Amino acid sequence: MKRPRQHEQEEEPGHERWLLSYADFITLLFAFFVVMYALSSINTSKYQALSNSLNHAFDANKSRENSIAPNSGLSVMPGNAGIKPEDDPHSIAKIKKERQLKESKKLHTELIKELDPMIKSGKVNVIQSERGIRIDIKDSLLFAPGEHHMNTSSPAFKTMQQILPLLMSNNQSLEFEGHTDNVPIKNKEFHSNWELSAMRATDILLFYWQGGLANNRMRAIAYGESKPIASNDTAEGRAENRRVSIVVLRENSF
Repeated sequence: MKRPRQHEQEEEPGHERWLLSYADFITLLFAFFVVMYALSSINTSKYQALSNSLNHAFDANKSRENSIAPNSGLSVMPGNAGIKPEDDPHSIAKIKKERQLKESKKLHTELIKELDPMIKSGKVNVIQSERGIRIDIKDSLLFAPGEHHMNTSSPAFKTMQQILPLLMSNNQSLEFEGHTDNVPIKNKEFHSNWELSAMRATDILLFYWQGGLANNRMRAIAYGESKPIASNDTAEGRAENRRVSIVVLRENSF
């Protein structure tokens, strides 16, 4: 019997082995696309946050460019850049001061109109200053000499009643001041001008408190003879110094 030839004994190579390599290639390609898809997925919230940050940065840069003074080459950036006027303490204080000044001028005009007859007769004086509005009333129009109880039948008392609605129309603080001349006083009720001026100022405060003004808006102050507005060397000057004053403060200080 003939031996089979050597090349006949060996198995012929398989014609389908290329499929293994092809399958490996397809698997790798699939894995590649899975990774690419994963990298291309976007977190919407993070993307929005990034977008907002970029917009804010570009807007800030644009504001800096707009703040450069023409032909100067210098960037003008205020210390409170980015702060709204209504949030800036300096702007708030300025607006408040302007409003108070406007209200003070309006009240001054209304008081002048209401007190015009008393002003023309020299019994009342209305003065506007940086501190506010001061209404001076001669003591003889409201009080008997050496006493502190107001004369409710006097024209000055009726004038005080007339200006009550004007004082209630705003929320400014009020000071009621008592003033005397330099002539010493000593009677059953008072041993000094300080006591007399204190009681007169307090009586006016109580009158307006009973009329409806809030007690946290008011205070009474005794000055005695310490703040004269005229010379105490003459009878006329001493009469000017004996007075009570209603001060509408421009700025609330208490």
